[in-house]
Amino acid sequence: MDKFLSLLVWLLLLLGINLVKISRNRKRLQSGEDKAHVKKAAEPLLEALGTDKVLYAHWEEHEHFGRGTKTTFYRYALTYQDRSLYLLPLQVNKRTREIQPGKPIQLKAESLGRITVTTKEKNGAVSRVELHLYDKEAKTVLQLTVDGTCLRKSRWYPLNILQQEECEAFYQFILPLAQQVEAENPGMDAIMEAHAREGFGVIGLILAALGAFFVLFVFPVGILFALIGLILAVIGKIKGGKSNKGLIISLLCFAWTLGFSWFYINYLFV
Repeated sequence: MDKFLSLLVWLLLLLGINLVKISRNRKRLQSGEDKAHVKKAAEPLLEALGTDKVLYAHWEEHEHFGRGTKTTFYRYALTYQDRSLYLLPLQVNKRTREIQPGKPIQLKAESLGRITVTTKEKNGAVSRVELHLYDKEAKTVLQLTVDGTCLRKSRWYPLNILQQEECEAFYQFILPLAQQVEAENPGMDAIMEAHAREGFGVIGLILAALGAFFVLFVFPVGILFALIGLILAVIGKIKGGKSNKGLIISLLCFAWTLGFSWFYINYLFV
């Protein structure tokens, strides 16, 4: 009973602390303090362009390494004009929330092959705009998210920013621009489909290489991986993949797993 009461007290204490933090962050959200800091960091760029439009944008990149995942956080001040996006990388001190701007980046519509726009709505208004920008070879140039409301959640999400009207205005700008870029690059669908087909070969090569490694320790597992890799490489080729490298390497890896397994069974497994 005493342990239960102690646990309940700790839970109530943590809940109270979280409620205080949320209340404090909402007050800062309404005050516009962090929003003003972002605009101040972008002032030289805004003055050079002769505009006062600025938004806070962010992106989280996830890289997977075996069982681990590395997450890199990107933060930007974003403005736009004519057919260009201007991004100012931001370094935000996680403790003091001081903002240091980086070097501005200009992305012209003429250099892009596709802009995909994904939105979320709340109460009938656009509350989030997600962008994926590709070059004319269908390679990713940039991904970013603009939220109408950004509330400080942790040191990784350090700012409280309310920009609902700016978010909707940006959506009204980026949607027709995305449609223009798509119309100007009619062959992008075929290029993106070709990249998807090549992906089978890449995945097949990776699995086949893993099979060639695993066969040294558990040869049935190695053969299985190499076989699956070879099948994926063949599927990619059948679907129209141009490169033969993945198929050739997958075939060699599969042959290696079979050869090593035969040698192990006949000469080492005694």
